[in-house]
Amino acid sequence: MRLKEKAESELPELYRLTDGADNRDGVHTVSTSAADISPEIDAIIADLAQRIYNGEKITYDPDLLQATVKPYLDGIAKGYGKSLADVDWNTPDAKTLQKLTENVFQFSASKDFHILSDMTAALKDSNGKMRSFDDFQAEVDKMNVKYNQNWLRTEYNQAVAASQNAARWTDFEKHSKTMPFLQYQAVMDQNTRAEHAALNGVIKRIDSDFWDKYYPPNGWGCRCEVIQLPGKNYKETPAADMKYCKVDDMWKVNVGKKGVVFPKGHPYFMGQCSTNSCPLKSRKLADGTLKSQCQVCLLGMGECEKYVEGCKGKSALIAERRQEYEQYKNDPDYLDVAFDPKTGGLKARHRGHNKNKKGSKIEGLTPYQIELACQDAVFKMGGSCILENEGMTRSNGEFAKCLDVRINGVLMDIRTITLPTTKIENALTDKHKQLVGHNKDFGENASTVCLYFHNPLFYSKEKIIQGISSYKTIMASKKENTVIKKVIVVVEGKETLLEFDI
Repeated sequence: MRLKEKAESELPELYRLTDGADNRDGVHTVSTSAADISPEIDAIIADLAQRIYNGEKITYDPDLLQATVKPYLDGIAKGYGKSLADVDWNTPDAKTLQKLTENVFQFSASKDFHILSDMTAALKDSNGKMRSFDDFQAEVDKMNVKYNQNWLRTEYNQAVAASQNAARWTDFEKHSKTMPFLQYQAVMDQNTRAEHAALNGVIKRIDSDFWDKYYPPNGWGCRCEVIQLPGKNYKETPAADMKYCKVDDMWKVNVGKKGVVFPKGHPYFMGQCSTNSCPLKSRKLADGTLKSQCQVCLLGMGECEKYVEGCKGKSALIAERRQEYEQYKNDPDYLDVAFDPKTGGLKARHRGHNKNKKGSKIEGLTPYQIELACQDAVFKMGGSCILENEGMTRSNGEFAKCLDVRINGVLMDIRTITLPTTKIENALTDKHKQLVGHNKDFGENASTVCLYFHNPLFYSKEKIIQGISSYKTIMASKKENTVIKKVIVVVEGKETLLEFDI
């Protein structure tokens, strides 16, 4: 059985709830229009489709991952009632939110893998014949509606419901000593599933393993909830008084305890590693078949470890930035401190940062305003950009040669490329002198420069590479070492920083 056929055969419930066969519990019906798809993800899918059709093998795309995870992060914030930016570090809320965030990043990576696999499979029709691009594009459009509209509605609702119940569980545990009993509550209307209605009214202690299996949500679109009962004057519902209730194995998880939005039994996770130590060890796939490598590797991806670690790394980075945000926020020397818990973006400005720099305006912006624009661009990319103190002096009272920005923890200086004719080597040799002066004044080894392209039309990779080569030639002719070892490039409108080693 081909991967696409296998994956779809193991998604019957998700199809059923999104393709119009059953519209219970507020789940939307199927749509064949792409009107509600995010323009951002629509553009990314269109670009990927063209690249795949041109023969490029794509099993992972960072821009697609960031676009895919956004609605789930929004769902977490809505359901939990707060984000990582709203809670104190090392609190139960922060720990739960971090787990929920990590889970949706893993889910999004797995979802992206499936849609990219489906797109690759769609290059050929059922007879194995290569499709024309128009026919291929039509197939991709259908997938886009399915994955990023119809299914996404259900997945977003799940993110809200799971996060809401996770928040409640965290709160239940805070008051468990004085309020040790919980009660299951179903909505009990014409849309309520019989298996959920059977649980209505059940009372169990908070430490009962009952809540490990039946804590809501217990299915797609589940509206059930649990309440905490005041005082100790309650008794557990006897097993003999409980009606038979069947909940699919996938849903037998306490989202609050585990900190998950999407349980591990979801078909997107099919073939994930069964061990945390090595993604290439033998494991069973969802159908019980033992394979020497996971499904991802069998398809030739070969990057399962990078896939999962990338998700974990993003979550850890956001947590780290959250701590930095608290430090800058509480430091009176820093102003305009901001943090985006969805991307990990962080920015702040030191009181001593020079706001009156000399230089002509660029597109009506002063040099200082251009620096703020560069800072905002890095922030939107999910990076950390701190405008540092430029007012420090030497022992003799003269101003020292200070570098003006710290990007992702690395101290450097910004140079804006103002014209399409600007020679990169000239910008680098100019910043070379500044780095030499800074290192002399402060006894440091700063070796990074930031080039900012406020006008993205002025940027080209070839221009940067040529400029770096010329800079090295110039330094060699002067018999000087190349102090600059790395160039960070910020291009307005791009979603990631660009790095060039020297």
